[in-house]
Amino acid sequence: MTSAHGIRRWALLAFGAALAGTTARATTDFARGLDCYQAGRYAEARRLLRAAEVGRPADPDLEFHLGRLALWFDDAGEALIRLERAAAADPGDARLHNALGDAYGLAATTAPLWRKPGLARRCLAAYERAAHLEPRRPAYRWSLLGFHALAPRLAGGDRDEARRQAAALAELDEAEGRMARATLALLAQRPEAAFAEFEPFLKGHPDDPRALYQFGRCADLGRARQREGIAALERCLELPLPPDADASTVALIHHRLGNLWAQVGEPARAAAAHAAATRAQPDFNLAKLQLRR
Repeated sequence: MTSAHGIRRWALLAFGAALAGTTARATTDFARGLDCYQAGRYAEARRLLRAAEVGRPADPDLEFHLGRLALWFDDAGEALIRLERAAAADPGDARLHNALGDAYGLAATTAPLWRKPGLARRCLAAYERAAHLEPRRPAYRWSLLGFHALAPRLAGGDRDEARRQAAALAELDEAEGRMARATLALLAQRPEAAFAEFEPFLKGHPDDPRALYQFGRCADLGRARQREGIAALERCLELPLPPDADASTVALIHHRLGNLWAQVGEPARAAAAHAAATRAQPDFNLAKLQLRR
């Protein structure tokens, strides 16, 4: 007859084996989910990372990625819950505060009018916190530039501060400065000033893929010099991708190329380019990408 001690020991061993199996599965799901995230397969990444939660409770890194994915799929409620929890657990991680700022910004777009100012203030505070923690990280300067360039003055937007952030980006990196100044020019409906940021550079560096893409972006957003923009983007597709290119890079080039073909009255070519963007990244969503892109 089995003793009570023996039963308890067997139960503990069985529980430990099950727990080890759950942890191993969670680790595998987490690794596979991150691979999908980096590859831009966001729906699959979300499914795998949610499955990984079983074995990784209260993990700020997991919360960060699931929060970012919630933002991608316009789920502001889930994004706020996850990113507030992650930022509270690891307050020194700048990327958590920057993502939290994005979540407050998304929530503000659909919130009742009386809630918008408060969410805007929280958005700005989160961006400022991220930039304070990592002042030399361009992405966080871009968040501040975007806020101040787009938010109404009553919500805290400050066009002079947007220009100061553009100057700060230029101090960090000359190329970032060009993109920042061009972005502000496009927002001010001054496309020629935006083109002027890249034309002198392209004369000396005609095959620089970033500058070619940015020239095409100016043509798309400024609705000017479309044929030149098409030529720049087509050349961009012929060149090797920059080392820091992510899953959205090729999709973005095709997407802007499609927009330009549509602007010059070539719907078949526009449709083909937009289809290529979707093939490059099935979950492509231009609205979710950073202002500079």
